[in-house]
Amino acid sequence: MIRNSIDSPFGHKHFAHSVRFLAVGTNFDLDHDAICRRLAARKTDLRQNLKGAYSYMKNEKGFSLIELLIVVAIIGIIAAIAIPNLLKSRQAANEASAIGSVRTVGTAQATYQSTRGKGKDFALTLAVLSGDNAVDSTLGGGAKSGFNFVCTGVFASSAGVPSYFDTTAQPQSTGTFGTGNRSFSSNETYVIYQIDGGVAAIGPAPPGTRIPAGMTPLE
Repeated sequence: MIRNSIDSPFGHKHFAHSVRFLAVGTNFDLDHDAICRRLAARKTDLRQNLKGAYSYMKNEKGFSLIELLIVVAIIGIIAAIAIPNLLKSRQAANEASAIGSVRTVGTAQATYQSTRGKGKDFALTLAVLSGDNAVDSTLGGGAKSGFNFVCTGVFASSAGVPSYFDTTAQPQSTGTFGTGNRSFSSNETYVIYQIDGGVAAIGPAPPGTRIPAGMTPLE
């Protein structure tokens, strides 16, 4: 309503007279034609600014579907190259950790035999070694870094068979996305053996050879 009244000829005149009335008693006099021109100019400027903003928003463009598909394809190619290498690195790290854990169990068994075993008997389980603080609680629980561990000891018999033990380390899963692709085994000879796959063997009970069937010494 205010805009229509100003746009009309009567509105311009009435508005100018109102401004002129308000200016009475001041040191300046307002020209109603100049006021009308300024109002018209401001109105034109406002319309032009709004029109320019609308045109800018209308011309604003995003990514097209083809561009997005190209980006997704590039990301897929990079992932296909990088992920297998990352998985292999993780498997290698898990296997290295398993070898270290098997070696730790062997050292713990040697210490147990010379102390609590009174120079002849090895510990019967990993839990016994963990309770003696010979191995950490994680390894004592039988699972660490993607591998399952088992250590079984046998006391010396009255028939003259010495005490012995067998330790195995097997990956929790094998294959491209597995935690490892090699299994490991060791015993009181403290030699670590390896085999491809997820099943580790143990050597026959003494007397006799203690080499696990199908496994080769780790170099």
